[in-house]
Amino acid sequence: MGTRKHDYPANRKSREVSYSKSYKLLQTVGEERLRQLFSKDGMYTVSKILTQEYGEYISPYVVRHCRSRYKLGGNVEKNKL
Repeated sequence: MGTRKHDYPANRKSREVSYSKSYKLLQTVGEERLRQLFSKDGMYTVSKILTQEYGEYISPYVVRHCRSRYKLGGNVEKNKL
């Protein structure tokens, strides 16, 4: 089977995302701070750190989305046995 192509109209408007948690997080914390946190910690630890710093719950899955969507961090090295 072939791949399905979308048939979007030429005048399609982009979606408003200013209400999303990941967008707010990126605007509040900043890209450099997120990169710094991602370089040394995983998504659960970064979520706890950001929740404590900003007083608002930030889900680990929002953190994971920011990391992958905005290409902000690398993989955290796991201890090898």
